[in-house]
Amino acid sequence: MINTLSEELIAQFHIFLENKFGFSYKYENINELLDRLTPAVKAFGFTDSKTCIEWLLENPIQQEQIEILARCLTIGETYFFRDINSFKVLEEVIFPSIINKRSNDRNIRVWCGACCTGEEPYSVAILLHQLIPNLKDWKISLLGTDINTLFLQKTKQARYKEWSFRSEIPELKKRYFTKNSDGQYLLNPEIKNMVDFFYLNLVDDKYPSLTNGTNGIDVILCNNVFIYFSEQQIANVTKKLAQALIEGGYLIVASIESSFIQHPDLRPCRIGNTIVFKKESSSNIKTIPQTTSSTALTINHTPAFKAIASSEIKLASPSTSNLDILKLWYLEGHYKMVIEFIEKLLKNENETEFLKNHSQEILLLIQSLANQVKLSQALNWCDKAIEINKIDPAPCYLKALILQELHDEQGSIHFFQRTLYLNPNFALAEFSLAVLLSRKGVNPEAKHHFKNTLKILESHHPSDILWEADAMSAEKLTKMTKNLYTIWYE
Repeated sequence: MINTLSEELIAQFHIFLENKFGFSYKYENINELLDRLTPAVKAFGFTDSKTCIEWLLENPIQQEQIEILARCLTIGETYFFRDINSFKVLEEVIFPSIINKRSNDRNIRVWCGACCTGEEPYSVAILLHQLIPNLKDWKISLLGTDINTLFLQKTKQARYKEWSFRSEIPELKKRYFTKNSDGQYLLNPEIKNMVDFFYLNLVDDKYPSLTNGTNGIDVILCNNVFIYFSEQQIANVTKKLAQALIEGGYLIVASIESSFIQHPDLRPCRIGNTIVFKKESSSNIKTIPQTTSSTALTINHTPAFKAIASSEIKLASPSTSNLDILKLWYLEGHYKMVIEFIEKLLKNENETEFLKNHSQEILLLIQSLANQVKLSQALNWCDKAIEINKIDPAPCYLKALILQELHDEQGSIHFFQRTLYLNPNFALAEFSLAVLLSRKGVNPEAKHHFKNTLKILESHHPSDILWEADAMSAEKLTKMTKNLYTIWYE
């Protein structure tokens, strides 16, 4: 398509794409961009790109339109064991180290942040299947996310053509795939069932979060993503990925993207010919609120997040309560600080009284422990909170999420249902139950819970904050619900 757009319109459209997707296009590549945009122009009912772009800029963009643009603008270039050097580092260094350290609790959490049609997370699953002889005794959490719903629908099929096997892995193809009559290769169910897939926009969505499984990650693979992002969006996404990693966890990006990663908590490490980034926190919070008793807490349920920066926090003031500060720390990923401060308060007050009077602090403690993968401690505090207030749905919901992380599906379902019994309008419980049942293949019931989620969310203002979803907005949860329903059932 020939460029007939003004420089001003092009500049405005660049800002639009950066804000919504993180994409950064150079001016000299505008014709390539317009060519990619052609299917979207037609889908939106226009005959020329200029009118279409003006319409996008002047009107609130809907989720369906975001999905169409994502399909046009994202590139589906991937194959099994694509970056062989990264997989060699995983096979020979990183995974053996994690397996050795986790010989007791036996859990590993891996997230592929732009998984395309699934080849990368399934490659990780194959690798772990080879490395861990007693795999059934381990709790393996493998997550693949992408912004393109068509890609995610293909991951569910796990059906690949010869082009997906460009690496020299004939023995793996023979062992883990079955060739069907039309020449496609079907992934074995044992490997397919190891991976969960989720819609997620790295630029615009909330993570880390218990709700979408992006918390407490050991290894994040985010290959060939940052090359399309602006400098500002690279910084924003890198910050959130660092928060999603556990201490000592690894971020792996494509070799050409290594120079883009600049974050104080991510230390570059050279392993052979590959550079990976290891999380070693260097928090910029120097002091915590000075109080010797939880009675000093001034509970104010209207957080003043915009008024404070983490580097400025020293003492709670009348306008900024300690609860506000704890929420801010949590949002910035300083889970250890949240845990240490609340534990300090608990030393100076009767535990039962604290549980009765400071339920929101306890919920933050539970979420912070879970995000640090201290699941047994988090579960213990859930039980204490439930015992103190048996009609509060929030700790029941968090317990359901933690049981899900521990692969106790029946226990998780029970506590999601208990949450909904206590509060039938608890949208997050409906949503999480829908996701869990979809993964189990209980489709009619899962569809029912997805529809209930959307019905409940209609009563929320789009900007309403859902704290049990790590401060996700009602609008975000609505988008996530619609996307997952599309991926599984349309």
